[in-house]
Amino acid sequence: MLSIPFVHSQGQLTTDVRIDYNQKWQHRHWRAIQTAYGKAPFYEFYAERIRKVIYEKHDFLYDLNLNLLSLCLTFMKWNIPLKETSQYEKEVKCAENDLRGVINTKNEAELSKLYQPLPYIQVFGNMFESGLSVLDLIFCMGPNALELIKQSRKRNEQTNS
Repeated sequence: MLSIPFVHSQGQLTTDVRIDYNQKWQHRHWRAIQTAYGKAPFYEFYAERIRKVIYEKHDFLYDLNLNLLSLCLTFMKWNIPLKETSQYEKEVKCAENDLRGVINTKNEAELSKLYQPLPYIQVFGNMFESGLSVLDLIFCMGPNALELIKQSRKRNEQTNS
C-alpha cells in the first residue's frame, strides 16, 4: 500500500489538498513499483511514463491523481470522458454509480460484491491476488487490460442478475 503524504488543513476541499514534499515519497514509491513490477511482461512499455508523472512536482494531490488516472486510461485505450462536479453532492442522481462509500480498504467485502475481476497471471505468488492496483493489471496484461475489465464486468453483471 503506497500513500502520499499531504499537508493537513482543516475544512479544505479535496482539490486543495497539498502534497508534502518534505518527505521523499517519490523515490520510495518508484522503488516499490520497480521492485514489484520490474519483471512484469509490460513493465518496459509503460514504466517510464509512469515514473515521469510520479516525479513531476504536482502541488495538489488531486492533480497527481488525475494525471495518473488519465495516463492509465490512455494505456488501456479507454476513451471515456472524465467528468468532474463543481461542488460536493450529498446525493447522486444515479445512486448505482456512487461508489464513494465503497472504495476504501475498510469496505473490501462490499466492493468485492460489486466487482470480481477475472484472474490473470501476476508477477508474484501462485494464486491470483484480487484488489491490487490498476498498475498491476497494466504491467501484467498490457494492451489486454481493458478487455479483461470488460469481460470481468460482463461476468459480474450475469452473476448479479
